[in-house]
Amino acid sequence: MLAPRHVTSITAWILVALVSVSVGGCKVKKAPKTGWAPPTNAGGTTTPTAEPRVAMDGAGGALLTFVSVGSATDLLARRYTPAGGWASPVGPLDAATTAVETPELAMDASGAALAIWSQENATTGRNEILALRYEPSTGWGATPVKLDDGVSLGATRPYVAMDGTGSGIAVWLQEDFSNRSTLWANRYRTDIPGFEGSVPLDGGGEVTGAHAATSAGNHLVVVWTESDGTSASVYATRYDAADESWTSPEPLESEDTDAAHPRVAIDDEGNAVAVWLQANSGGSGARVWASRFDAASGTWTAGAPVDATDAVDAEAAAPQVAMDASGDAVAVWVRLEGSDYRVRSSRLSGGVWQAAQGLESDLAGTALEPRVAMDGAGNATVVWTQDVGRGVIWARRYATASGWASATKLQSSSTGDGSAPRVAMDGSATVTAWVETTSSGTQVWTSVFR
Repeated sequence: MLAPRHVTSITAWILVALVSVSVGGCKVKKAPKTGWAPPTNAGGTTTPTAEPRVAMDGAGGALLTFVSVGSATDLLARRYTPAGGWASPVGPLDAATTAVETPELAMDASGAALAIWSQENATTGRNEILALRYEPSTGWGATPVKLDDGVSLGATRPYVAMDGTGSGIAVWLQEDFSNRSTLWANRYRTDIPGFEGSVPLDGGGEVTGAHAATSAGNHLVVVWTESDGTSASVYATRYDAADESWTSPEPLESEDTDAAHPRVAIDDEGNAVAVWLQANSGGSGARVWASRFDAASGTWTAGAPVDATDAVDAEAAAPQVAMDASGDAVAVWVRLEGSDYRVRSSRLSGGVWQAAQGLESDLAGTALEPRVAMDGAGNATVVWTQDVGRGVIWARRYATASGWASATKLQSSSTGDGSAPRVAMDGSATVTAWVETTSSGTQVWTSVFR
């Protein structure tokens, strides 16, 4: 029997042989390591940074935008390529001296992108919605484009989505002169190229939140919550490419309780799924509800709880949803269990929501801010913050071939306070970004899974 030291020596020799084998005088390199890369300080400076947004193309490349919070609050960007890693920050993307607010980012399969944000006009004192396009061959445009019509008390809370061919949709809330919050949209068309002009989408009530999704073939869907003065309901509209117009607002549920926090995702055929919070009837709290749009029939299913096992007084929050190319989806949210919130997830497969399950492996503290992304093949990544006295950023991956992998802690710091995680993925990589506060300040960090 070999002594342990001999076993160690043989094992080491085998590992060396596997790492580098000489064939005909040429070294054969080992396969690239799969896993999460060490976190990178994306800000790259001592100036505080915040509000990260990430988006990916179809080849493992990504864009990151973030806000630099110094003497001026500017929007900056970094490009990631598999061969070169993160390029140096560029910007500011905005052209004003006022603060950038609520930025969002979207990217198509070729690497073109749209950044959008709200910013106060220093002359008028009203907030405007501004956008800037990125082209892989030329970089960011020179001058942001104003998307709202300017006929309001101000515009806020923008969101942007792009399909694989470069077309996009921007939506935002706009306060009219009667102090009513309204919903507006502006399509980006590659044939112009540019934005075609803003149009109102709501049904005349008070709009409290909105979200949008788009896919190739001019499939666009917008969901929002709108109050009639008694309760807030979820509505949806779709862009009809044949008629070149938006459909009339359609309610997705008929409950007499308030709905909130709508989110939507869409596949390549125009099938869509919307999720939202629906306040419980006759009790406290809220549950996550969903409705599916079937492109073949042109109809939405009646809204219903995603997790049928939820108690009627369950308390859920922060639902998110992502969809793959074939119409399967993953929804995530947090639900109060005892004194702490836990991350829950359910997969939509074959049009049926599967049994919800918890995603945390470490149940210390409470879970916050879940986010989810999917690639076209149905693989998914969920990120969230675990509050244990400080925020810890976690991720968990789902593979169609093997199911859920173990949860991974993304931060390398044992003292940093993490928050605001974001995630994007394509078929070859996943990019996450988050904010981390230490004694040195607040910075945006990233990690890449390959």
